[in-house]
Amino acid sequence: MVTIENSLINKLTRRLTEGLRSGDQRQCLYVIDEALDSRFSPGIIYTNIISPANVEIGNLWHKGHISIAHEHVSTQISMKLLDHVLDKSTNSLPNGLSAIVTSVQGDGHCLGAKMMSNLLSLDGWKVFYLGENTPADDIARLVIESGSKVVALSVTLDRNIKNAIFSIEVLKNLIDPPLVVLGGAAISENLLEFNEALVVTDPVSAVYKLRKEFCIGAEHLTLNGLLAQIGIKVFEKRKAIGRSQGQLAELAGVDKAYISLVENGKQNLTMGRLLRIAQALDISVSDLLETSSNL
Repeated sequence: MVTIENSLINKLTRRLTEGLRSGDQRQCLYVIDEALDSRFSPGIIYTNIISPANVEIGNLWHKGHISIAHEHVSTQISMKLLDHVLDKSTNSLPNGLSAIVTSVQGDGHCLGAKMMSNLLSLDGWKVFYLGENTPADDIARLVIESGSKVVALSVTLDRNIKNAIFSIEVLKNLIDPPLVVLGGAAISENLLEFNEALVVTDPVSAVYKLRKEFCIGAEHLTLNGLLAQIGIKVFEKRKAIGRSQGQLAELAGVDKAYISLVENGKQNLTMGRLLRIAQALDISVSDLLETSSNL
């Protein structure tokens, strides 16, 4: 059975596809704002809404239903949507690490790289986003100048596999070589070519793998970030059990306005009130305090 969440994601994806196909940036922004208001994380919006909508636009172009001009308009709108989500989301504290994100030389697609760049920024990384079609030697030079520990490369077309291999070769020969992360449509079918890189299927899983690789944990979460996460969990649990804000407020012994502030990440809670809210939701305080990702 399709969950309510999946049903809404599918609905938003269809509406976004329609907006992208017609070049209606305002409609597209409305869709993304609805996703944000529904408390979908940036990662969910990127990988489950914006990405599949763009895949469908690409399919329409391949079938000849839209022109390359329409496809380019769709891409430009999508780039703005990615930054809109970034601007509306909570950043983690800087983790002291930097990364370079780009598409390999010859690859003119940059949407996936832009998603990766934005999610890394949200996760506390200093990001050098180079856009598309960057030569290996120039990437290497920036690695040396910036001291970046990670280079994330996007490869969307099979014909650019050789350029990806060359880029890895150039980077691994540096005195202090970075970890190379590879993603994109062309990677999954050519895994054997990339045993010296971290291959990922999507930007969200890439960020999680980098957290593990560099031992990045919850200590980098800001107070505002923690309050935002608590708010999201309260909202999700309340919706899951079918209670209104007023009903939850009554059970927790607080005002409805207080619950609204909590769910919007605007209320600094005392432990006593946090406990009452958790009990009203029939969960533990640790469930609310667990530092899940803001991605």
